[in-house]
Amino acid sequence: MGGTVSACYSNGWNCQHAWQPVANMVGFRNAVAGTAVTNWWSNGNNAIAFGRGSAGYVVINHEPGVLTQTFQTSLPAGTYCDVEHGDPGASGACSGPTYAVGTNGTFAASVAAGESVALYAGASGSVNPKGGASFSVNATTVVGQDIYVAGDIASLGAWDPTRALKLSAASYPVWKLDVTLPPGAAFQYKYIRKDTSGTVTWESGANRTGTTPSSGMLTLNDSWRN
Repeated sequence: MGGTVSACYSNGWNCQHAWQPVANMVGFRNAVAGTAVTNWWSNGNNAIAFGRGSAGYVVINHEPGVLTQTFQTSLPAGTYCDVEHGDPGASGACSGPTYAVGTNGTFAASVAAGESVALYAGASGSVNPKGGASFSVNATTVVGQDIYVAGDIASLGAWDPTRALKLSAASYPVWKLDVTLPPGAAFQYKYIRKDTSGTVTWESGANRTGTTPSSGMLTLNDSWRN
């Protein structure tokens, strides 16, 4: 009566407007209103990501498998609530997963098949905060080569070079990347060099190791080992 639905999930009413991902995207829309599409990314198939100025960023994975990728955004550095899977609250609270955007505007995510991630300024997250690792490696390259990091945990690609995380060359010859990891996570890692032909070169030596702190970022300052 009077436009009010009181029979959700019965008599054919599904009330999609109340579903968390739908309801929370109203806040996203309000936060990014009037901004342009930026930082467009596509895997050339069924996964895309894009920003809305410096106000928000969305990842959509319509592939049949997990999408693991480092995304370049224009968001300010900080921790953001994934409003597709959590409710932002007062004083930076978030009932779901959070992602740390580094000072270079990047964040790493593994997005399940058929899932999405949505971040926007104003929806920060401090409940169940994730730790992280800030990777930095001095490595020279030639045109067409990039530096990646791979490791023994899923967030670092589980040693699969096709799932390794690309570092930013903005401070070349130092390559950098901030990665969200659980607090107290012990991991092994190495850097790899990839070129446009797909050739992969692993750095030499034993696996590097690290353990994230209970809060904040683990800072790793390395040099490429020939």
